[in-house]
Amino acid sequence: MAPVWLSDETAAWLLPESKDKVLAVQRLDPYIVWAAATHFVDLGDGPQGFVPIAIETKVGTTARDLAIKIYRKPWMWMSALYRQPPAALANTRFCTAFVTAGFLDELNTSLAGMIERFTLAMPVLAGEPRRTDAVATTDYGGLANTLPANGTFGPAVVGVCDDAIAFAHEHFYADKAGAVSRVRCFWNQDDPSNSAPGLGYGREFLQTDIVKRMSAARRGGVIDEEALYRDAGITALARGWTHGTATLDLAAGADQQRLDPPLPGAAHPALVPALIAVQFRQPGRTVRDTSGLWLDAQALDAFRYIITRTQNIAGASCRAYINMSYGYFAGPHDGSSMLECALDELSKTGTCSITLPAGNSNLDRCHGKLKIAKNTTEALRWRVLPECLTPSFVEIWLPDSDDLNIQVVIEPPFDDGNTNANPNASMPIGPGKVGTWTQNNERLCTVVHRGRGARGHAPMILVAIAPTMTRDPARVPAPNGNWTIKLTNGGNADIEVQAWVQRNETPIGFPPRGRQSRFDDDNYVRFDRYTAFQDYDDNTSPPSWIRREGTLSSIATGFETCVVGGYRREDEATAPYSSTGFDQNGTPPYRAGPDVVAVADRSIVRKGVMAAGTRSGSAVPFEGTSAAAPQMLRMTALAAKQNTLGPPQPIRQHVRQKAAAQTFPGGIDTAGRPLDPDEQKRRKSQGNVGAGNVPPQRNAIEDG
Repeated sequence: MAPVWLSDETAAWLLPESKDKVLAVQRLDPYIVWAAATHFVDLGDGPQGFVPIAIETKVGTTARDLAIKIYRKPWMWMSALYRQPPAALANTRFCTAFVTAGFLDELNTSLAGMIERFTLAMPVLAGEPRRTDAVATTDYGGLANTLPANGTFGPAVVGVCDDAIAFAHEHFYADKAGAVSRVRCFWNQDDPSNSAPGLGYGREFLQTDIVKRMSAARRGGVIDEEALYRDAGITALARGWTHGTATLDLAAGADQQRLDPPLPGAAHPALVPALIAVQFRQPGRTVRDTSGLWLDAQALDAFRYIITRTQNIAGASCRAYINMSYGYFAGPHDGSSMLECALDELSKTGTCSITLPAGNSNLDRCHGKLKIAKNTTEALRWRVLPECLTPSFVEIWLPDSDDLNIQVVIEPPFDDGNTNANPNASMPIGPGKVGTWTQNNERLCTVVHRGRGARGHAPMILVAIAPTMTRDPARVPAPNGNWTIKLTNGGNADIEVQAWVQRNETPIGFPPRGRQSRFDDDNYVRFDRYTAFQDYDDNTSPPSWIRREGTLSSIATGFETCVVGGYRREDEATAPYSSTGFDQNGTPPYRAGPDVVAVADRSIVRKGVMAAGTRSGSAVPFEGTSAAAPQMLRMTALAAKQNTLGPPQPIRQHVRQKAAAQTFPGGIDTAGRPLDPDEQKRRKSQGNVGAGNVPPQRNAIEDG
């Protein structure tokens, strides 16, 4: 049976009996519609019990108000992080919860007027069943007790949210003998067999637990780290390198045999800060989802946990310096996404300062900008790769206007050798509608065009394509190749739309699953005159609609976080992959670019900076803006620890003061090489480098 297109407003043929309740939600998350339309097939085959969501409450309602309101309700559960917050977080409005379908019944009754928006936070799976470990929704206690504040922490504690963190590495010792760990609290969200008190999922290790495990694993004076991690249930640390370990090392690792040198104005070596770490929960033992659907909830829980524990152990005046080296492609890019708003809110409380990477997608052809005159049609060509086991997404963000009338037509790959019309093209899908391309009850393509939703302030059109390969013989894969998205502007004014392909590649160290799709345009210039990858947008004619500008990570366009790009240490050139902002204040006020750039590569051939492997004594090059961001946290936290700043200073403020914009007298760089105007612009524009390059400081591991 050939696939057919269907489209309507009620989606009666898409959703189960709860469809009316779902579609009645104001600012509905389009990913919830996609999930329901596809019967949750790419999210583990449907909700089983409680589903994680992230929530913004309405003005006048706090997260604590909501947590108290739903206390012991059978259809919703919230952790003690929100029910019993520190005083500084009492008035915050962003939170997470686990809900059943009964939650939808309460939105217009017991919860009426309390919730502004909520987003789905389930991970995308690659044809594997969802893990069966459940959240302990019967857990209504508080967090486990920590040792009281003892006055030894000073004004700063360092926190890291990442995956696979080797918490017993020697660079996290508090002394040369390794008798005590600087990791005061470690929440392994990825532990399926335990339930951390008050947190609902994962397992929490406090410093006393960590020290006991280190002592029990000591063999002949040396800690058997392999046995320690195996006993703790952290199987991801069987690999020699992990992203989380390297990030924490660059943020606050310390070789007790050679501590960092004294900071300017200080007489003694920099004091090493206490550490709090959160290891993210992965959807499966061999799966890491890069789509970002799960991040809103887990990351917000992680940040709240780090802040709460910082105040538990060090007092209300201590600031948590937190790094999260994660990033995604698609989103509003105006600071209005759920997670960006939540991080801005937490930063404004003065309890934390946050660093994020700018992203590594400058060359990935995942951003497009189209100007569409009224009564005309423009097209996006989207290349979806074969043998991709995960769905692919494009988000098209429209102007925030009431006078919009955009019609969408989707054309799947088709080539009959002639110029005939594509017989598989969809009908025009207008505002307020949902369309699917269906074969044997399998949704090969879903289009959600319902206006302003939960993912940002402006209206967004979501286009989702099923995996192009499946291990389930009963499932129909979507065709790979060039998909065309045609947008017709039926409004009364010319408009500009921004489109992003969502991240979908398989991370290093995991079995291949996702393959990164991309936009495609004949006018896009990939290589410069020297045959290197061109890392800037030029003024070729005709210009390409695919743009490097606007590739900044979609969670790094807020207004309070410190966003860090990358540059090469040897020649101070901006890393070609380092993502670019808009370099302008538009409407809405887009972030111009990263705040600063830090060293992400040692040279053009010596990639990355050296950071810890998962075992003590090991070192591995760590490349990308994920390596640059924690270095800026380190610089600020150590200065705060030495009291060279006075009161704890936000990272963003501190590092921008340290940055230096490059100048090119006569077009010559510092090494005496001539630079053409495009390269000069790449090295000094705000969209690429923000306030400029921050000189490197000595890290715990160097390459000599």
